[in-house]
Amino acid sequence: MLLPQVHLAGYHLAAEGRELNVTLELPDGGMSLVILPRRYEMLEDSELGCNYLIGAKIVEISDADRVRLESFIAAGVNTTPSTHSDSFEN
Repeated sequence: MLLPQVHLAGYHLAAEGRELNVTLELPDGGMSLVILPRRYEMLEDSELGCNYLIGAKIVEISDADRVRLESFIAAGVNTTPSTHSDSFEN
């Protein structure tokens, strides 16, 4: 996850052993899951206003949402980036 900060309301979001309830928004709707942060790091260059990267393990997700998430990931992995060449007139 990319986040603008790792502290929220006095809590460290990536604290060891702290499970987080997350709502993940996909194009076909949202899903709820529980994650367990495994590591985090501060990014040298901010991405989309986010300064922290948190790696986490999903510890709770419904079977239906797991299928949706796996399909979403597979679609992204199987998508070949479009290549194009720009024409320049001299």
